[in-house]
Order: sequence, then C-alpha cells, then structure tokens
Amino acid sequence: MARGPFLDVPVADYETMFAINVTGTFLCTQHALRPMVAARYGRIINFSTQLARASVGTGGFAAYAATKGAIEAFTRAMAHEFGPHGVTVNAIAPGGIDTDMSRAVMTPEYRARRIGELPVRHLGQVEDVDAHYLTRQVLQPNGGWVMA
Repeated sequence: MARGPFLDVPVADYETMFAINVTGTFLCTQHALRPMVAARYGRIINFSTQLARASVGTGGFAAYAATKGAIEAFTRAMAHEFGPHGVTVNAIAPGGIDTDMSRAVMTPEYRARRIGELPVRHLGQVEDVDAHYLTRQVLQPNGGWVMA
C-alpha cells in the first residue's frame, strides 16, 4: 500500500498497487472460473477494504482505495455474469485489521485514534475476519438482486 497525499503518490507506486490488487485478482479469477463454469458450481471471494467506501482519518488512501473500488466493481460484474453458471462472487471488505501492511502505514497516533473510533475498541486480527469481528454490518443475502 502506498499511502500519502494524492498529489504526492508516485505513478509507479499506484501502478504496483493496481497490478497486485486488480490485475492479480483478475488473473486468479479468470483461472479459477474455468473449472467452476464447467462444474456449474463455484465460490469466489475477493478482498477489498472499507477504504473503498469511506474515507478514514485525514486521507492519504486515495490511490489504494481506487484499486479496491475496482475490485468491488469487478466483483459485482462477475457475480452478474457468472451467477447463471452456478458461481457466486462476493467480496470481503474488512477494516481495522491488524496486519503487517496496516502496521507499516499507521503511526502510533493514528493507530490509537482508529482504535478509539471502533465500537469494539480494538483492531481485529486476521483470524477475526468472520463473525467474531462483524458489528454494525448489514449483510444482504438477496441472490444478487441488490449489489451495493
């Protein structure tokens, strides 16, 4: 993740994030879908971030958020195209997860402020990206009728 004021983010850093987050997801999905379509069954789960939907803190995440916003648009398009083939496509967009990447971009002050903003008052762990860390979420199991 390249973080910083949008006007200062080097294009090369953005291109690297785009290659990893978007092109990598595209290639993996394309590879995984072929046998799923043949079997008429499959599950694809992509990874996004809450930063794709909401600004956090004082900014500095625009380039990263743009790549993850692309993942969410891609997820909706794939769900629409491959639902008739028995394949569901969803995305997980966690926020406030304690990872090597988040530790690398959070100053101690920013980290403390983010923890204070969370109703559960702690960052989640990678293992928590399940019901243990879900709160204030509206899950929409609607067969893709509303893809928001």
